[in-house]
Amino acid sequence: MLNFLAHTITGFPALHVLTYTTTRAIFGFITAFLLSLILGRPIIKRLFLSGFRDYPRDFANFSSGSKRGTPTMGGVLIAITALLSIFLWADLSEMRVWIVMLSMLIFGTLGYLDDYAKAKHKDADQGASRIFKMIPQILFGLFLGTLAWKNYGNIFFSTTLTGFGDSIFIPFIKEPLFHGSFFMLLFGVVWSGGISNAVNYTDGLDGLLSVPAFFCFLVLGVFAFVMGNSVISEYLIYPFLSGAEELAVLCSIFMGCCLGFLWFNSFPAEVFMGDCGSLMIGGVLMTISFLLHQEAILIIAGGIFIFQFMSSIIQELFLKYRGRRLFRSAPFHEGLTKSYKMAEAKVVVRFWIVSSMLAAFALLTLKLR
Repeated sequence: MLNFLAHTITGFPALHVLTYTTTRAIFGFITAFLLSLILGRPIIKRLFLSGFRDYPRDFANFSSGSKRGTPTMGGVLIAITALLSIFLWADLSEMRVWIVMLSMLIFGTLGYLDDYAKAKHKDADQGASRIFKMIPQILFGLFLGTLAWKNYGNIFFSTTLTGFGDSIFIPFIKEPLFHGSFFMLLFGVVWSGGISNAVNYTDGLDGLLSVPAFFCFLVLGVFAFVMGNSVISEYLIYPFLSGAEELAVLCSIFMGCCLGFLWFNSFPAEVFMGDCGSLMIGGVLMTISFLLHQEAILIIAGGIFIFQFMSSIIQELFLKYRGRRLFRSAPFHEGLTKSYKMAEAKVVVRFWIVSSMLAAFALLTLKLR
């Protein structure tokens, strides 16, 4: 909105600064963070009074009852602050912005319904079924895959890069590895369900998800800024995508949302993100990386998410086909706290450290091509 006003009002040259991507990204970050601090306490109180409280599972060798009753569904705070900041600072004429907001709506609503079912039955095992959660993920993946396969980017995104839509890029190589053609439909489905669930599986300890997500948004924001700037993209040999810089603004806004939520979610947490927040963040990260065709970069920067997800999948397969566990508990962070009795805060900080190193390596690929 402010970007539109800056372009419309010509009598105040100083307003032109609001049209700069860097300016809007910085102000978007600050706005999202401050809104989180302002709205956080009232929203947490409202969630508690409305009965949206955590009902954790109890295991034979571990009791999580100390967290019972903590307000959950804190993703509502992230959604509100993100949307307000987006409407203030993003260029709403850019179709990519609306596609990202669509992912927020779909994955946020999916998580909300899951959290609502758990709160209603006061049981963590009574959430939405796996099939119920898979259907929207598959449909959105097909939507993204269709955009790529049919190269609708030439219509929606003001780019003339023929064939970019179905390109698969990997780090250290300048040219696309290959063009996926109609296989982009399958890739979109796998990417949609895989990444959103991987991020969802990582949410489990106080503050565990916010910082790795922050680093992922930082990395994707840098790539979006590079690919949306004709001079920098040419210098670093990346395809120039007109309008992609708006994704950098969105990434900056979500960075502010992650830090703002961490203010209340750090140990001991006053509110939990819930599936409403974790699925939504996963959906947004997945969508932005897909629109930039930097999926491999998200896999590197979000290696924590992939590791957590794979530990759960492998554990489930071992139980099904071998009748025993490979890990003491899954996702992996649960085994560290429950079986190895490692302090929760220590586990979280060590995951943060690993995430920072993965983000640094992902940024290193910008130049090494």
